[in-house]
Amino acid sequence: MPSKQKAHYKKTKLPRVVAIGGGHGTAVVLEGLRDYPVDVSAIVSMADDGGSSGILRRELGVLALGDVRRALVALAGDECRLLADIAEYRFTKGALAGHALGNLMLVALERMTGSFSKGLHAAHELFGVRGHVIPVTLESAELCAEYADGSVVRGEKNIDMPKRAIVPAIRRVWLEPNASPNPEALVAIRSADVIIFGPGDLYTSIVPNILVRGVAEAIKKSSAKKIMIVNYRTKRSETNGFSATDFVRELERYLGEGVLDVALCAITRVSPDRLAEMLREGGEPVSYADRGVSRAQLIIRSLLTTRGILRHDPKKLARAIMALLPAKQKNGNRRA
Repeated sequence: MPSKQKAHYKKTKLPRVVAIGGGHGTAVVLEGLRDYPVDVSAIVSMADDGGSSGILRRELGVLALGDVRRALVALAGDECRLLADIAEYRFTKGALAGHALGNLMLVALERMTGSFSKGLHAAHELFGVRGHVIPVTLESAELCAEYADGSVVRGEKNIDMPKRAIVPAIRRVWLEPNASPNPEALVAIRSADVIIFGPGDLYTSIVPNILVRGVAEAIKKSSAKKIMIVNYRTKRSETNGFSATDFVRELERYLGEGVLDVALCAITRVSPDRLAEMLREGGEPVSYADRGVSRAQLIIRSLLTTRGILRHDPKKLARAIMALLPAKQKNGNRRA
C-alpha cells in the first residue's frame, strides 16, 4: 500500500533511484544497480500488447505483464537467480508457444491472491527482489500514435513493428483511455533522489509512462536529479535519423522543457561488422554533434559491451549512474 511505501522511504537512508521505462533497456539499468547500496524502484510501462503479454491481455483480461516480469528478473536476488532464469523461458511449441513462463507465473499469482497488486507483492518475495517493481498504472489502456502524414496507428505492437516499409516520423503519441496513475508510482517519484529515463524505445517504452495522468507533473515537481540514458542507436519505426538532442527534445516535449538535468550517452565507435548489422536492422549510431537545444548536460562515456551482443553494459552503466548521484549521497561501494 502507498502508506507502507511512504514509511519505507522515510526509513531508508540509501539513495533512492527511480528508473522509468520498460523493455530490455530498463532491465539493463536495474541489473547494474542491483548490487549497489541504493534503493531502486522500477516504474514500468503497462502499454505492451504484443507477444505473450498481448495474448494474455486479450484472452484473460489481465494487465500487461512483460515489462513487470523483466524488471522482477533483473532485480532478483542472488539466491533466486535460477528461478529468474526459468521465468524468462519462452515456450516454442504447442498451445503455450510464444509465452514466457514468468508471465504465466504472474497470472497464477494474481488468481491465487485475488488481485494484481497482491500477486505482484508475492512475486517480490518469490524472486527475492532487491528493490521495487511498480506498474505505472493499474488500468488497461491502448497506446496510439499519429504520424507526420496524418495517419493514426493503435497498439504498442503496431507502433513498434509497423507493417509498412516506409514509416513517417511520429508526430505524437497518447493513451486511450487516459489512465489513472498507480499511487505507488507517484510516491516513488516524489521520494526520489535520482530519476532515470531509458534506455529503450522512446515512444513505446519510455513515453507511455509519462502519458499516464499526473506522472509528468509529479516528475516536474520532484527535486530529484533527472537523467536520460540516450539510446546508442536509432530505430526505423520510431527514431529514424535522431541525434542525442532529438531524443532529449522529444522526451521533454512530454515532460516539460528544461526538466532533464543530464543526458548520458554512450561512445558509439563500433566495428564495421557491428555497424553493418545495425544498418541491416534499420538503425544507425546516434550522433552527439548537435548539443545546443536543451539545458541538459550532455555526458559521453564508454557504456557499451565489447563482446557478444552489442548493448549497454550493466556494470558500466551502473558506475556512470552512481557517479552522478548528488554529492552527499555518493557511495560507490557494491554490496558484498
